[in-house]
Amino acid sequence: DKHREAFCGLKRLLCGVAMSYVDTTDDGCDGIKGKKQPWELNPYWEAMSYGGPIHSYVPPKRDAELIQEGITFDFEKHDAILDVDDILDTTASGEKILTYDVVIVGSGCGGGVSAATLARAGYSVLVIEKGPYVAPDKLSNLESEMFDQLYEQSSLLTTTDGNIMILAGSALGGGSAINWSCCLDTPLEVRREWADVHGLDHFRPLSGDMQTEFDASMALVKKRIGVACPPSSSSKSPQKKSKSSINHNVMNEVMIAGCEGMGYKHQVTGQNLRHTETDAAGYTCFGDRYGNKQSGIVTYLADAGKAGAKILPNCTVTKILK
Repeated sequence: DKHREAFCGLKRLLCGVAMSYVDTTDDGCDGIKGKKQPWELNPYWEAMSYGGPIHSYVPPKRDAELIQEGITFDFEKHDAILDVDDILDTTASGEKILTYDVVIVGSGCGGGVSAATLARAGYSVLVIEKGPYVAPDKLSNLESEMFDQLYEQSSLLTTTDGNIMILAGSALGGGSAINWSCCLDTPLEVRREWADVHGLDHFRPLSGDMQTEFDASMALVKKRIGVACPPSSSSKSPQKKSKSSINHNVMNEVMIAGCEGMGYKHQVTGQNLRHTETDAAGYTCFGDRYGNKQSGIVTYLADAGKAGAKILPNCTVTKILK
């Protein structure tokens, strides 16, 4: 009922504010590099042994080096980012028409792959993104700031009844900029449904080991974004890992131990992190400051930018005239 919806919404809001709030006084907001220790930015953090954003412990020089190592293409340096305010100012004083062979609406996974493919084929490409472009050094990894800058409706989007939160990316890179690094193949039953129910025969899987064009395309995408598919651990102890294994966090290790203890089958998914052992891997959902995850920003959108594509962030498309 309405009362329950209101209660769920208020509870979610209060818990989120309490756990993500940071002091915005002179000593607070700049406390990551200032007077306060990172865990002093929020009264709950020290109690739960949360030390704050990982880069707050990194010396500024090393921080800059890590950004440069992970972010191989600087969109701003190469003039790949267009300023919507400049365009609006121009059109106010006199009509300005931007002409491109292809205009792609949305810079998420599909938009990025399309932009790179078309730009490298010689087409002039414009990618329009309703969310902002947040430069790597501006990714604070603070929950309150990143929810506001990187997520649809500042992470407050829910289902119609308000019971389930929908955490969707709304910035350059779309969902690839904030989603975790698990890379799963499209289930065969889903592909069959697309073919049988919706008439999309292109996705229909073939029997045996025969590959379709869709399979080949997915293989190329997985290769470009650096998907590693290590074998599942056969050890009874999740602490024992081979060199090719994914380094799991404590939560996953407990889950694996529980599955093995109960005799349940488990499998390690493909991952597209450059380094799974680094603590920075845990901050992916709050901005990948060091480009550790091979998201669209550091792969296909970067490829598109290198091929001459332009990106227009902070621009919402409401209607296509022709």
